[in-house]
Amino acid sequence: SGTQIIVGGDSPSERNIVSGGIYINTAGSVLIKNNYIGVSADGESIVGNFATGIAAHYPAAAVNVVGNVIAGCVGDAIDFASMALKGSLIQDNLIGVNAAGNRPIPNLGNGILLDYFTTGCTVERNVIAASATLDTSNCCYAGISISDHASANTVVGNYVGLAANGDLLISNASTGILLDGTAQNQIGGPNPGDANIISGNGAPSGGLQGGIRLQN
Repeated sequence: SGTQIIVGGDSPSERNIVSGGIYINTAGSVLIKNNYIGVSADGESIVGNFATGIAAHYPAAAVNVVGNVIAGCVGDAIDFASMALKGSLIQDNLIGVNAAGNRPIPNLGNGILLDYFTTGCTVERNVIAASATLDTSNCCYAGISISDHASANTVVGNYVGLAANGDLLISNASTGILLDGTAQNQIGGPNPGDANIISGNGAPSGGLQGGIRLQN
């Protein structure tokens, strides 16, 4: 208890190339930083994760996910599902794209999923694209999905359905941001840089389209 576990680090030499995902069940806080999860060492090719890229279901403290490339997942790129995650940060990640942020490497599930009473997390300055590609008619898939009584989470400054330059469309196949059975979550804010840029989401042939979708 009280020990921080660090996966990756500040420099490229500390980066891990991960295929198979990262599953968190630990007593200490966790920092996952600057790793390539589901992509090759050059950040350009799919290696793949056979399930979720990063799953935090039984942590005892905050999990901070910063500056990673997470792509090619059969499931969700990031899945947070615990009340113990209060104060966690998901920041500056490239989700569903290559390391340059300009080409899709799709995730079949959600880009980011906050569910099962996850509370008090911040999702900030991420690129979330090419997600929710498994089933465009599934009401639970989105670029960012907040569901199942997750509350008081903050989503600011993200590009949802766009490349890292903010100009090129790399759509999520279903909704950009989905709120389903939740309360008191903040999407955007009053400060410069708080706005989420959400564009081009939804399958052209149908499915659940939209930038932000609210449902119970």
